[in-house]
Amino acid sequence: MNQQFKSIVISIVYLMVGIIFVDCTTPKQKTFNNPYDPLSDVYDSSIVVITSGPDSNQIINSTRKVSFGFTATNSVEFLEYKLNSMPNWINPKKDSSFAYVKDSTITFPQLDDDTYTIFFQSKHKNQRDSVSVKSRTFKIDSLQTPSFFLSPGYQRVKRGSTNSIFCKVKEIPALLSSRIIIEYDKNLVTVDSFATVNSFLKKNGGTPITFVKKDSGRVEVNIAVAMGSPLGVTGSGGLFELIYKTNVRGVVTFQFKQDSTVAKDTADRVITMRGYDKSTIYID
Repeated sequence: MNQQFKSIVISIVYLMVGIIFVDCTTPKQKTFNNPYDPLSDVYDSSIVVITSGPDSNQIINSTRKVSFGFTATNSVEFLEYKLNSMPNWINPKKDSSFAYVKDSTITFPQLDDDTYTIFFQSKHKNQRDSVSVKSRTFKIDSLQTPSFFLSPGYQRVKRGSTNSIFCKVKEIPALLSSRIIIEYDKNLVTVDSFATVNSFLKKNGGTPITFVKKDSGRVEVNIAVAMGSPLGVTGSGGLFELIYKTNVRGVVTFQFKQDSTVAKDTADRVITMRGYDKSTIYID
């Protein structure tokens, strides 16, 4: 009986030693810094793909509305964009101040006439993978000239916030004076203040003279450029800035009262304006 017990004990000891030996000598499986499969050292990074939109260097002259389809391969933590020299990347699903996104399509409802480069970036959700960036350059040239327009043409802002829009001209000849009337819904916004944009109005060395009258729901701005050489200012640029505060949620449109908005040249002749583009503000 004792001999049989000893045999059983010896067998168990040998079995345990064998297990320990196998465990110590079997190499552990190597892992890699792979965000998708840690057992493989080969993987494809998340890559941004522009699926639709203007072609590279395309000139768009029929609309100020531009849309891009974009996506990214593999699982991503964020897909963001920025336009030209924007200081920060924007996630359009979280911030629709300048554009809105639907079904992987980002839409800029009303861009100014200008040349733009849009950038898209993505990164895998574990944040270890490298960032993928794609860009596309295009030009908006839709306004008939000469024209007045309000910029930006689209904004999405918060209730109770203070924001601004700019009154601009495109390719105006020898502007000496103008009377501009802009109307809006007084229940949705309050225009607080006004400022001239001197970089354009002073380009001939003259002095801007302004008179501003604010009524409920409209602002009348009279501007003249005194002296300077040559008389008047020619070209494209900003005339003035309106600073406004939002009161309640809704959609407000700033627009020119066309039959009362007049521009005159250095011979005191009325300049025939061919455009009066508005600005639409969405208040959340």
